Amino acid sequence: MTKVLIVDDSALMRNIIKDIVSDIDGFEVIGLAKNGAEAVEMVKTLSPDIVTMDIEMPVMDGIESVRAIMKDNPTKIVILSAFGAVDAMPTLNALKCGAVDVIQKPSGVISPNLRSIKHKIVSKLQEIALIPIEKIQRLNREHIRKVEASKAGIMGKCIVIAASTGGPKALEKLVPSIPSELGAYIFLVQHMPQTFTKSFSERLNRISEIEVKEVEAEEPLLPNKIYLGKGNNHFKIDVKDKRLFSSLTKEPPLWGVRPAADYLFDSAAQLFKKNTLGIVLTGMGRDGTLGCKVIKDFGGMVAAQSRASAFIWGMPGAVIQEGYADYEADLSGMPDIIEKFMRK
Repeated sequence: MTKVLIVDDSALMRNIIKDIVSDIDGFEVIGLAKNGAEAVEMVKTLSPDIVTMDIEMPVMDGIESVRAIMKDNPTKIVILSAFGAVDAMPTLNALKCGAVDVIQKPSGVISPNLRSIKHKIVSKLQEIALIPIEKIQRLNREHIRKVEASKAGIMGKCIVIAASTGGPKALEKLVPSIPSELGAYIFLVQHMPQTFTKSFSERLNRISEIEVKEVEAEEPLLPNKIYLGKGNNHFKIDVKDKRLFSSLTKEPPLWGVRPAADYLFDSAAQLFKKNTLGIVLTGMGRDGTLGCKVIKDFGGMVAAQSRASAFIWGMPGAVIQEGYADYEADLSGMPDIIEKFMRK
């Protein structure tokens, strides 16, 4: 039985969330907290498997509560908050402090229509339940060395990266390891809401030597930058007059997500062929697998995050099980792979 603690300062929200969670087979609501301070104490006494956490609360907000819980009683925490509709930074701060993932309330702080996204809440909690807490602790401890810029290869190489659940934490480790003069085009898809991708790119940019930005429609693409796919848009690479440009489309979601890494990987491989490296990180499902097949068909390289390292091994696991991965590695092993690719 998966034990869940619900934290929200609204009694209405607590009861709606309780009803949703109670309907999930194998889940049990063991407590309700109306602020972060109560949550910290209840985690100590009740030892929940998962905490759903609001951000804006009296006494102690969700960010401070996440920080305190992860310091003394590491627990899987899912942010369920209205933050992100306008300002994603508080939610991203909660993820930095140790929360695993985020679900955005559909209509503000008080969302009586929360049941409209019941399927999303249910699938996300079922997904989070599969993550051993030890993996979260391991990632927090993991050190990733800097990729050696002196070993960077010639221009004309492309690195494409895909991530979903657990991706923000993984990318906050991996992206800062990439030097500003690597000499490659780098494109990234992280499954997250449209209102989050710009703020997330800004956070990665602040902590990294290489420039990171949310990609814009019809934007000229340059090496030695990381372009993050815009939420709710598929991100592809196109050529016009022998120059690379971004293409953002509203084609139907693939694997239930938009952007989907398969679109990005396929378009990159079509253009860069054997000079393409695909990296598939943590996430549920199979996004990236078809794209990795295209990369391999053109003679490129593929790396997938290891089972021991990935929060959710669905995406990297599918790539490995289909036989498309040249390397299976922890995050700390990715710099070696990037250097091998750049020297190839």
